[in-house]
Amino acid sequence: MTFFSDRLSFRSYIPILFYLLMLLGVSIVSYKKPSYNWDMLAYAAVVLQYNHQEKDVHQQVYQLAAQQLPANTYNTLAGGSNLLRKRWASDAGAFRQVLPFYVVKPLYTIMVYSLFKLGFPVYKATVIPSILAYLLTGILLLVWMSRHLKIVPATLICATIMLLPPILEAATLSTPDFLAGMLLFYAIYFLTEVESINGFFLLSLLSVMSRIDFILPLMVLLISHTLVIKSLSIRKTIFLMSVAVITYLLISYNAHSYGWNILYFPSFINTLNLHHNVQSVFTIKDYWEILKAQIMTGLYHSHCAWLLLISILTLLQSNKLELKSSKHVLILGSLLVALAVRFLLQPVIADRFYIGYYMVFLCLFIIKLFSRLTDEARMKIATKQNDFVK
Repeated sequence: MTFFSDRLSFRSYIPILFYLLMLLGVSIVSYKKPSYNWDMLAYAAVVLQYNHQEKDVHQQVYQLAAQQLPANTYNTLAGGSNLLRKRWASDAGAFRQVLPFYVVKPLYTIMVYSLFKLGFPVYKATVIPSILAYLLTGILLLVWMSRHLKIVPATLICATIMLLPPILEAATLSTPDFLAGMLLFYAIYFLTEVESINGFFLLSLLSVMSRIDFILPLMVLLISHTLVIKSLSIRKTIFLMSVAVITYLLISYNAHSYGWNILYFPSFINTLNLHHNVQSVFTIKDYWEILKAQIMTGLYHSHCAWLLLISILTLLQSNKLELKSSKHVLILGSLLVALAVRFLLQPVIADRFYIGYYMVFLCLFIIKLFSRLTDEARMKIATKQNDFVK
């Protein structure tokens, strides 16, 4: 398998070197100046439980935070003017009630635990998976683009993408979002460029272990490749989907110990209200209110509209035959379906949840755009040659 579209000259390595140095620079800044989002406290609690410290874990979470975080940051995370955070800081029982949201990301928490055991401070360890995901995403992006573009424009485009605000922000977060997105990005690369269903499935399964909701793109893509382009046999699809479901249930069982339903989402749906409190009964009114609020928040405070625009532009570049038979179009459509289902199940719009989708959509758009420009240029050259012969 060749990684680049043409053989690289010595001069071609210069932009690659600068690009890699840029990725490294962003990673260092992300490590030194993370976002200090509140989720790091909950993930630290999960990690300390791995360390057989279930007793007084709440107390230790806040003690370590006071020691390892800047004073102003600690005061903000421990409450400040936020009454809910104050309650979590003072009430171990209330803090424990939010942990089911965090125990269903085992790949991320195991990575953080491993880094913690290697000697990293637990709160620094929570951001390192996002930084590693940023680096690995940037490397694959260059490899992918270089298979379709010359190295200099490929490097410039990749650098621009990796400096986009949602990407930079996600690299500083103590969450599994970038990790899951990176794994989805790699999975789609294996599906399109390597044409390896097994590689795609394995990487997608790892993304599910990072964020449980990533089972949706996995399932939708398996179904679409079986029913639409028939690249998978029904027997193999049933086997792969069964493995995915079993993995999902094993992950969701972590929340079952907190009293949640083994299927996870039946309990999760009770939190769908503006205050994210666990309700005894799910109500359509609360669901509708949060749906409206998140749509408005998404339009004003996220880049989801750009995500939709990129996908629409990619589809508009395809002719009728490609819309019916193109694997890129099928993947794009499948991911849009997965996004829609995800929003209905978890009506929260934030860029960090969609990093993997952003990367895939941008790659498919750029590849399609340059392919079309190249085809048009070839047609013009062929036309001129024919005119010259005549």
